[in-house]
Amino acid sequence: MPSRFQLQVAHEWLTHDPFGKPKSADISSAAYPATDLRAARNGYVSFRVLVRGQGAYRLSASVSGDLEADLYKAWYHRLSSSAEQSETYLPDALIPVHGGQAFHLPDPDNCIEGQTTQEFWVDVFVPVETAPGLVEGQVQLTTNGESVSSPIRLLVIEAVVPAGF
Repeated sequence: MPSRFQLQVAHEWLTHDPFGKPKSADISSAAYPATDLRAARNGYVSFRVLVRGQGAYRLSASVSGDLEADLYKAWYHRLSSSAEQSETYLPDALIPVHGGQAFHLPDPDNCIEGQTTQEFWVDVFVPVETAPGLVEGQVQLTTNGESVSSPIRLLVIEAVVPAGF
């Protein structure tokens, strides 16, 4: 039985509204693969996760080795509309959440009528002592005993971000 939910990993520069539509100014970023990431040691790499569907679900992000994935839920702000332009939303604030935490679509806290998509932000910090090479991980969505996942591949490069940056 197919899941009622869809899970998509998106580039950090590609924002989506609560209905799954990309922000028009960000469309050119869609060409960059989001699941193949690169990061220097002592630095961060980030990406977005889109959950589409309706009902209750749990979401988590994990990376192997000594890397930790921090998960944030986007809070949508409604931008004022004019007679020429329809109402638009911007995923602006990022609320820290815990992996495996329960969520719901539409989000009862953000109160957006007809919401079909929730955007999340994931930050992965790469410690300076991490060995260069490929690190794998995944984003996983669970609901009613069903699971949907998306693999993440992170290439840790030899470069080190200097302390203090």
